[in-house]
Amino acid sequence: MAVQLITRALRTRYGISSKELADSAGVSKARIIFIEGPDNTQTEHQLHLLQRAYENLIQERKKRLLGLEHDYMLVKQELLTYGNIEFYLR
Repeated sequence: MAVQLITRALRTRYGISSKELADSAGVSKARIIFIEGPDNTQTEHQLHLLQRAYENLIQERKKRLLGLEHDYMLVKQELLTYGNIEFYLR
């Protein structure tokens, strides 16, 4: 297994794009790529930025997954039915 910056390994392991992490951090994609790059000297500020980004992203994903679970429970018997999903989600 290749040695790489832990943040990049974590990001790729969970299918998080650099853009998605950047959006969660409130910075540009280029900033995330720079932070993950071999020429970057890591700083405490960058660590805090990444921590905040991951924590925000985790909360966003939890919220979406709870929504998926809720909607799935309403439509699980209709998965192979053609129709407007909104009818079942009322």
